[in-house]
Amino acid sequence: NSPFRLWKRYSWLGGVRAPLVVRWPAGVASPGTVRSQFLHSVDVAPTLLSCLGLTMPDVVDGIEQQRVDGRDASTTFVNPSAPEVRTTQYFEMHGSRSIYRDGWKATSNFVSPLFGERDHITGSHTYDTDVWELFDLTNDFSESTDRSAEHPELLAELQALWTSEAEANQV
Repeated sequence: NSPFRLWKRYSWLGGVRAPLVVRWPAGVASPGTVRSQFLHSVDVAPTLLSCLGLTMPDVVDGIEQQRVDGRDASTTFVNPSAPEVRTTQYFEMHGSRSIYRDGWKATSNFVSPLFGERDHITGSHTYDTDVWELFDLTNDFSESTDRSAEHPELLAELQALWTSEAEANQV
């Protein structure tokens, strides 16, 4: 997970950031170049379906399907500097929470009571004592500089957005 904080049970980048390698000689322009657009795993299926010229069905075997939040990110295949298609994404794992929006990421310091990690990790043990930090991922790849003191209104906005997204997704 280096250089990121923590590991795969937390919503810090050490828990949620993972590389994606795409090889498609006929569909990827500028092979070997790195794309920096933010994506989420929910974007994989819509992107693959789009590349195949298919759409997600509304009904399967007579059963109406749940909405799919993923977005087609295939524009990044042909244009390495294409705009992000995913501008907002919430995260929650065992109470660890964060939200990404337009290059900014707010993350709580909650440490789950599970797995005995509270003895080894600094952080809050209740939601009431959570401390949220704010990161400008556009200029801070590894969440190294907390910007919450400089942008308290943005942090509050992102915390409210996390709640809204979580409620919409029944978290």
